[in-house]
Amino acid sequence: MKVVFRVEAGDALGWGRLSRTAALAWELRAAQAQVTVALTGGGGAMLDNFGIAHETLAAPSGKKHQDQLVSLCSGADLLVVDAPIPSLELARVFALIDPTPVLYVTDDPHGYLSVSAVLNPNADAPSRMVDAPRNVRLMLGPRFAPIRPDVASARPEEPTPWDQFRVAVCFPPPDEANLTGRVLAALNHVAGNFHVDVIASEDMTHFDAVREQVESMNVPTNLVVDPENIGEVFVEASLGVCPGGMTALEYACLGVAGAYLTDTTHADEGAAALALTGLGHRIGLSETVSDDGLIAQMHLLIDKRRLREAYAQTARAQVDAKGARRVLEKLIKDGLISLALPEERPGR
Repeated sequence: MKVVFRVEAGDALGWGRLSRTAALAWELRAAQAQVTVALTGGGGAMLDNFGIAHETLAAPSGKKHQDQLVSLCSGADLLVVDAPIPSLELARVFALIDPTPVLYVTDDPHGYLSVSAVLNPNADAPSRMVDAPRNVRLMLGPRFAPIRPDVASARPEEPTPWDQFRVAVCFPPPDEANLTGRVLAALNHVAGNFHVDVIASEDMTHFDAVREQVESMNVPTNLVVDPENIGEVFVEASLGVCPGGMTALEYACLGVAGAYLTDTTHADEGAAALALTGLGHRIGLSETVSDDGLIAQMHLLIDKRRLREAYAQTARAQVDAKGARRVLEKLIKDGLISLALPEERPGR
């Protein structure tokens, strides 16, 4: 069985989509599917780490990209697309490869259902796909969140009480708004006995400034640059600060309460949806949160242990590292693919 992935990721869009693509591709390959990932930007190195084949396509908009994707889908049994909003170019691809089934992965929190049930045209969402082809299905929500195997492997069998209270701060690159710096400045004004782990990358726009800030913190602070297994850093935290998205779901999988500070309206809407499911606390859109307000919210989350534990318990239950397998089970049950479900791997 041949499965093609098409994923949009990069510095402008973030790398969360590539992370969950790797997780789902890994699960399908374990079921003996032949998997190829079509990239619209960078990210090949992550896929190489998992031994997943990949190709780079032309820019997402335009006929060349469309023709390349249609060609790659020749003989495919399933196309998996992970992109922000269904575009007209993608809608044309879906129609051209019909009846090949398509799984469309989104950040919407509401579940797994037919795309035509949720992407109906209306005045509030003119950019959404107008006529959903009949071969498209939509995969949504934390219960179906594909968690990368290297992160899932760090998930303890039971919630682990730590002797030290640790705050993990992770805003994936490029973090042009330097939300990392804002959170560190707020934590520097919070009284308490805690440690801070800053997960950073030299690809971050403000990496040098963040490194200097870490060195001047009043509380013990570690700078962790491009860790080999980010899950091993996350799992030691009691609170994980991030912009939402896949990072929030990775925190949740490891039983870490989340706190979401965002720099775009779209990201803030996603963070609000995650907060509604009980995975963590929505701090808000950075431009609307004052410095004093951010300090107050950091103080609240550090001071209120029961609140954090409630978030952590819900998060761990909602995102249990089996999301990719649930997607596979659903695809098989719906008759979209014909594969034998592999045995669950130990430690899942």
